Amino acid sequence: MSREASWTAVTESAESQLWLATRTEVTDAFAQSPPNPKRRPSLGPIAAVQSLAAAQRPFRAPHSVLLPRRGFTLIELLVVIAIIGILASLLLPALGRAKAKAQSTFCLNNLRNLQLAWEMYAGDNDGRIVRNNEAFISRFVQTLDGWVLGNAQRDQTDENIRNGKLWTYINTTRIYRCPTDRSKVKGRPELLRFRSYQLDSTMNWTQIGMDTSTTPGGQGILRRDFDAYNPAKVMGFLDVSEGSIDSGLFGVEIFDWKKGSFGWFHMPGERHNRGGNFSFIDGHAEHKRWLYPGKRDRPAQSTPPVNDLDRRDVNWVMNRNHVGQWRILREGLPPAPE
Repeated sequence: MSREASWTAVTESAESQLWLATRTEVTDAFAQSPPNPKRRPSLGPIAAVQSLAAAQRPFRAPHSVLLPRRGFTLIELLVVIAIIGILASLLLPALGRAKAKAQSTFCLNNLRNLQLAWEMYAGDNDGRIVRNNEAFISRFVQTLDGWVLGNAQRDQTDENIRNGKLWTYINTTRIYRCPTDRSKVKGRPELLRFRSYQLDSTMNWTQIGMDTSTTPGGQGILRRDFDAYNPAKVMGFLDVSEGSIDSGLFGVEIFDWKKGSFGWFHMPGERHNRGGNFSFIDGHAEHKRWLYPGKRDRPAQSTPPVNDLDRRDVNWVMNRNHVGQWRILREGLPPAPE
């Protein structure tokens, strides 16, 4: 037998004897230990060795625990985006309408405040209402003496508002401008206008070099508040279109007051749901939606109605100024067809 073979045989014999000795010691230890009623039943020597080996093996987590968490798939992300888009398409129009309604309410409150100041001025002046005096100066019309001064399209400061007769009753410039009016001062594209409203011309209109009482329907111009016909149907202030607002006076063209033939001079605003807002001299304010749109960009000039719907719009306005109520209640003429 070779030396290598002899060494291998000796090694195997030693390992075998070591294993038998270990088995004998484990068996004797289990046999000699005192009985314990709380201890689990004793295992056989082989099972004990296997249990000990198993306890010494490293812990391996389940396969599902070791995997990273799964993210969204592309289809799932697209579905979520589509749902968000549908919800936005449903909610945004409603939010837009709510915002427009709030802005219209703000504008109506402005008009009520202006009308209250108008009435307070009359109360402090024995019933005489504020003048609406205008003239052409430097090639454009402006108010010289009235609830405001100047020309809304050209005023570059709020000085003409502060110098008006109603400023002491209001004392804040924001009341004079509609929140939806984004029009700019002429020659100053970075500057918002300071005023969006005018006072109806049948409210104490005067003009330098003219006897306004001799104009068509001039006898119906109101000079004192207690002479008013049907105050709940007589408008005072209104929001005016960006293209036609100028002085503090809003005018409707009277072609023939007896026959009920009327047209536009200034154009009312249509910033609020295709309509305009009005205050009335009894103190309330209301909204009117126009039958015919397209009034925004028309300039201030004598303009006949463009069609029947436009004619009904101008008649609605005419029936609600003081000359209109005067011709109905004093002269006994029928209201202009609306």
